[in-house]
Amino acid sequence: MSSFPSTPYSNIEQVAKRDGRMVPFDKEKVVSAIFRAAQSVGGNDKTEAERLSDIVCKKISESGKRFPTVEEIQDTVEKVLIEGGHAKTAKAFILYRAKRAELRNAATEASHGSDEEKGALLHMFAHKSKLASLMGYDRLEAYKNLLFYLRDLQKSGKLPTHPEGDYLGGSEMAKTFYERKYYLHELSGKAIERRPEDVFARLAAFMAAVEPDEKRQHDWAEEFYTSLYEGHFLPGGRVIAGAGDLYRLKTLANCFVSVTAEDNLESIYQVAYECARTYSYGGGIGLDVSTLRPAGAVVHNAADNSTGAVSFMELYSLTTGLIGQAGRRGALMLTLDVKHPDSLRFVRIKKTSNWTTNQVVEQARMGGMFNDEQIQELERHVRENTQIRSANISLKMSDEFMRAVEEQNEYGPDTILVYEKDRSVLSKSASQAGKLNYSYGIPSKPIEHYMLKSTFRSIAELNAFLAEQGANPVTQDILQSAEQRDMFGDFIVSLPGYEHDFAIKYAGDFMQYFSATETGEIKELVKARTIWDEFVAGNYKTAEPGLIFWSNMVRFSPSNYVGRPIASTNPCGEVPLEDGGSCNLGSLNLSRFVQHGYTENATVDWDNLAKTTHLVTRFLDNVVTWNETLNALEKQRRAAYETRRLGLGVMGIADMLNQLQLDYDSDEGIATMERVMKFIANHT
Repeated sequence: MSSFPSTPYSNIEQVAKRDGRMVPFDKEKVVSAIFRAAQSVGGNDKTEAERLSDIVCKKISESGKRFPTVEEIQDTVEKVLIEGGHAKTAKAFILYRAKRAELRNAATEASHGSDEEKGALLHMFAHKSKLASLMGYDRLEAYKNLLFYLRDLQKSGKLPTHPEGDYLGGSEMAKTFYERKYYLHELSGKAIERRPEDVFARLAAFMAAVEPDEKRQHDWAEEFYTSLYEGHFLPGGRVIAGAGDLYRLKTLANCFVSVTAEDNLESIYQVAYECARTYSYGGGIGLDVSTLRPAGAVVHNAADNSTGAVSFMELYSLTTGLIGQAGRRGALMLTLDVKHPDSLRFVRIKKTSNWTTNQVVEQARMGGMFNDEQIQELERHVRENTQIRSANISLKMSDEFMRAVEEQNEYGPDTILVYEKDRSVLSKSASQAGKLNYSYGIPSKPIEHYMLKSTFRSIAELNAFLAEQGANPVTQDILQSAEQRDMFGDFIVSLPGYEHDFAIKYAGDFMQYFSATETGEIKELVKARTIWDEFVAGNYKTAEPGLIFWSNMVRFSPSNYVGRPIASTNPCGEVPLEDGGSCNLGSLNLSRFVQHGYTENATVDWDNLAKTTHLVTRFLDNVVTWNETLNALEKQRRAAYETRRLGLGVMGIADMLNQLQLDYDSDEGIATMERVMKFIANHT
């Protein structure tokens, strides 16, 4: 059947490939071929490419060919471009076609000759993949030339290789990792690369291919290779596995973050799609569910009441488990703001049996084949293997919450606290709408604008104080009512003539809050230690949830400078990211930057560390340039271009300190690492 039954060329059913296979006809491939050729000579009119492709398809259809060959379609494209006055585009298309034919012939000759490995690489370059199409002619050619240039330098001895062919030193574990995770493989699964030096050449060539001219491409390719070979640094796993693999389309970023734009089903399932598409490109993702209304909140459809933000975590976990990544599942982080009314449910999600677990346990109990101890063990296994199985979870802690925990610890839960509040702080309400998205942080108390004035043991003492200030007394019912409190959990007393308001609360009071036009204002007044103790217990039992000091992360995020607030973290929790943001990773190997190690003269090789830091920064910046093309989603590609995040880290700390004869936890060791990290930061 035709992919385009309503078009004038609907009789074109299939295309005959060069290898004899028949594939469905797809007009978009014709559009893409014409547009890429136009782009290579400065054109950017996609509409014109579509118009020309219509003419191509019409001509083929009028010829009566229901099963045209690839060559017949390409011949028609050339003819239409020339007749249509697009001489430059036609020339680019013809040259590219000729290069592809040359590559195929070279690959065939090499395969039948003595250089099987070269033949395998040429076959990869001749393979007409989606990635090759995205790269464009110039970069594809630059990458090919650089890779074979580096391979020739290796063979001539101008670039180092291990003299005994054992770069990994006989380590079976290292060998297995390279074979399974990092060596290039043909579509059949046969390995193209056979040693780490092959990987280093590929990485160096691919990263240098985006340099602006041939000289810089060659210079940086050699420097990248040499530094990789010497073990001065290693890029992140996604870069090692994906860079230069023309058979498979992969992002070179390890992880991303996506934001649920609105509190509705469309946004919820859009984010699930973004997860799936990101996993399909090899990346992990972090999501925050604070945008979604809490359990029991009103919804205006057949459900009447929402199942809550936490309930949708299972959707994202299931999506993560379904999408495979070469033998592994995707990686997912789910976060929730501690101020959200569902935060206790969030904390308990992996240690409290849900409906599914309870049903399985009940069926087992009804069967009468298990005793109570076995039932408990069965319940634990079912819970751990079904409930949010494919996600890490972390609670976003605010300064407001941590202050409330400290209050309760220091004063006890029944002590009344009176703060002087700066009147510039607006605390009545903050509905989620427009630019205010709770994933960036449910508005929390700016504690620096609250100064503790007095503490009281009873309502009577408090009222005596208020009387002295000329304020009306309060009752215990008023003081304990969530509705009488502001969104930060304070009962506010305003007096004329005072520069500050009085913010009154019981020690440890914490207001959970959600507000939107659709739900109204939802307030739940709890004790901070209730959430904290549940968090500690859950972390002890299941190692989750994690703890994210969100106020600090927001305060120091560099993306603030480009107007992109952070929303969640990568799956491992160490990198907070904006919507579409990604972490592009590489690590300096500090063990390779010590001179005269294990002697009294041992010292850090500062000059080499500075040189390599500059080089790795260049390498990672080129990774970002590639990700402007290779990231899965448009917003991810845009974020790469606008923020250009680099994740430059370190490894080998213990080895460096050992060579310097410093204890890992000594004051001198800590001071040395502070100096090293400051040095690296100042040389990026």
